[in-house]
Amino acid sequence: MRNANVVFAIVLIMFASPAWSDDSQKGFDAYNSADYETALAVWQPLAEAGDAGSQFGLGQMYGNGFGVMMDDALAIKWYGQAAEQGHGQAQNNLAIMHQNGWGVPQSDVEAIKFFALAAEQGIPEAMSALGRFYAWISRTTTTPFKLISGSALPMNWIIWMPP
Repeated sequence: MRNANVVFAIVLIMFASPAWSDDSQKGFDAYNSADYETALAVWQPLAEAGDAGSQFGLGQMYGNGFGVMMDDALAIKWYGQAAEQGHGQAQNNLAIMHQNGWGVPQSDVEAIKFFALAAEQGIPEAMSALGRFYAWISRTTTTPFKLISGSALPMNWIIWMPP
């Protein structure tokens, strides 16, 4: 019986995912029309069910205070959940939160980590941010750079690591 439940759950998720995408898009359409009440109503249940696009959308709402009270902790929560699923823009926004110390302790190392993940997915802002970090670090420190590779990053990146 347990295996049947697992199979049923997998089939349900396979067919529910496209519906999540459509509903998530309805949330983005509402958000882009400044109908934040509708966006929140659409995204909240989808985000709680694990939809990365909706999690990113809620991060946007809480990070900017659109339709809700600005709440960096909730922005970090929702961006983080979307970022864990590989949502590139969420990874970029999470990097910005770490870079500026919004809702988390300021950390260039964490910012670079998330910018690198987002850059791997082709997010132009993340690529630019990595370039700025590299230029700043190469001008301001004699600390050696360390090559990071492995499961965390699909490609090799040169990242400054504090001593």
